[in-house]
Amino acid sequence: MERDLIKVGSVVPWLPSSWQFFHVNMILVSRWERRAFAPSDAQHFQQGDAHGWTKVGAPLSSDQVPTRIDKGGWDHEECRICDTHIGRGGWPEGYVNQNDDWLCQTCYERYGRTRDLGFILAT
Repeated sequence: MERDLIKVGSVVPWLPSSWQFFHVNMILVSRWERRAFAPSDAQHFQQGDAHGWTKVGAPLSSDQVPTRIDKGGWDHEECRICDTHIGRGGWPEGYVNQNDDWLCQTCYERYGRTRDLGFILAT
């Protein structure tokens, strides 16, 4: 069972704006599973004048209007630490946690496996 280590009233170091508390929590408490990336369908939507897409099955907000489904269109994930592609154009496999957050092999070995928060200071 996942638990949040940062709670209201906790004292934590200042984080640079590129990192959020969920990144810290993700590294400290996630259980990672090595997995080959497999493409899935993508849901395209319109939101005002903007176009976007997400995985089929992900919830859309009330102002996002579905437009079409692209078979196999969700062809990669991005490492939550370094943005490296996992899937098309990147690593063929990576590490995924219970929240569907992905880490590339390098970031998993450096941060995920060791529960190291050094990525915060590396930027």
